[in-house]
Amino acid sequence: MFTPSGTMWVHTGGANFVAADGSAKWRRLGAAITPANTDGNTDPYTGYNADGVPGSYWWDGCHAWLFRPNVNW
Repeated sequence: MFTPSGTMWVHTGGANFVAADGSAKWRRLGAAITPANTDGNTDPYTGYNADGVPGSYWWDGCHAWLFRPNVNW
């Protein structure tokens, strides 16, 4: 997983997420500005600066948190 160098607030403050079953859903990103953390169960990134650029992503020590093999949607 990577951390983008640009803002994530391009599409009205959210992004499209696609699951392995082919379903897709728009989700809001960046509900919390750093130093506050976002909710790791709904947002892949831990926090955003004032321009919407994420600093890091949630992970379990091996996998990105929202993309771990044992996630339950």
